[in-house]
Amino acid sequence: DDQVHSFKPYTPEPPDFDSEDESGIAHLVKETMLEATHRLMEDQAIGGVALSGGFDSSVVAGIMAKEFGIKFPQFTATIKRTPGPDLHFSKLMAEYLQAPHYITEITDEQILRILPKAVWYLESFDQDCISGWIANYFTAKLAAKFTNCVFVGETADEIAGGYFGELEDFYD
Repeated sequence: DDQVHSFKPYTPEPPDFDSEDESGIAHLVKETMLEATHRLMEDQAIGGVALSGGFDSSVVAGIMAKEFGIKFPQFTATIKRTPGPDLHFSKLMAEYLQAPHYITEITDEQILRILPKAVWYLESFDQDCISGWIANYFTAKLAAKFTNCVFVGETADEIAGGYFGELEDFYD
């Protein structure tokens, strides 16, 4: 489908906060997430959540369930050959929310076919960016079978370095 869909970005004014006040920062993050979610739900176009299993998308999915009582479909892409911990965490979150969870497994052949397009669009060979682009591309293709608009959480995992930690403790 070559249709172009516009989206309504949410860019709040930078808040004034005390960097030493941890509970104040936590409250500010919570209120900003709630406000952004409510604003984006105004037109009722959202029909799912791109659930990576990371912090951001899990928080967004949780807000949708708690604030709106909506069990949106959750969409996850994983590498078929090496699913990794994100798939485990996305399954846990979808199960916790009792939400429908759709998973697409990306093959090596699909990656090789889409890789030139990823580099072209990103204008970069950065492996983390390309990996994220490919996962988002296949997640979007999966979600498009059900809806034309999904929530996507971005940034907290990257800022907190959540993708490079040791995960053995989660599997013991």
